[in-house]
Amino acid sequence: MSEEEFVTEPIEEGEVTITTAEEEAEEEVVTVDIDVNAALLEAMVARTEIIEKLAKGEYRTEEAITMLQSIAIPSLEKRRRARKK
Repeated sequence: MSEEEFVTEPIEEGEVTITTAEEEAEEEVVTVDIDVNAALLEAMVARTEIIEKLAKGEYRTEEAITMLQSIAIPSLEKRRRARKK
């Protein structure tokens, strides 16, 4: 049996949840993934709006291309991973 670092967090008076440090690190990765997914969704919505306006004739092709290229697409490069000891 290996020694693990435990973290306690009170939920309600008298109740305590015990998690390992490794589980805490995994929760951070999930949060980062959710943030990236939300940013990806926002970028997709913005691109869809531009394409719809292009199809309706509200934008010229060159304008639409420039606008589409200006939308930043988030990446997973900054993803944090849990360290194993």
